[in-house]
Amino acid sequence: CPDVISRNDAGSAVASRCMELVIPTAQKIDPRDYLVGRGILNSSGGPPATTSAVSGVVVARLASPKASRVAIIGTGVQARAHLPMLTTLLPGLELVVCDALPEQAQAYASWAAAFSALSSVTVVETLSQAIKGADVVITAGTTYAFYQHQMRVDLLCEDALVIAVDWSTLVPGEVVRESTLFLVDDIPQYLSHKSLGVEVLGYPEG
Repeated sequence: CPDVISRNDAGSAVASRCMELVIPTAQKIDPRDYLVGRGILNSSGGPPATTSAVSGVVVARLASPKASRVAIIGTGVQARAHLPMLTTLLPGLELVVCDALPEQAQAYASWAAAFSALSSVTVVETLSQAIKGADVVITAGTTYAFYQHQMRVDLLCEDALVIAVDWSTLVPGEVVRESTLFLVDDIPQYLSHKSLGVEVLGYPEG
């Protein structure tokens, strides 16, 4: 399941921190029935349906009420699992996608175009183009992603919600440290990886 980071939580004085998010039988939940806060989510993987359900909790409760533009980086299995959730919670959204393999991004866009709840689907070449102006950013790249660590704080909206399904592959420590809220779904696992320096370089100690 994912981890959460938030750049701006106007209703809270919460500083960057880690907390555990536990949702039983995630495959069966309606994300709108659960409360979390406003931030970025980073996933340890797991079945796509489970991950997208947990991501849905965060989108439903932490995304800006005016969220209308979503960027998805990486267009594989997780990207496909997340789109039905996104179109349910954010009907009328503008979707922007990019992938290290342009043909895969185009194939995803063609598939996504069948979702009537989308107002538009755009394929771009770079991560910076994708996240500019996005209210919600979902990173679902590979371990050695083409766009690895190209995400910068200055490219994100002030109240952007970033859901990092791919751990820290595309979300560097700088972005996490500048966030208002940082949540992980498994604290012991996060701290274990942090102590080993695995994929979480520059992230908070917890």
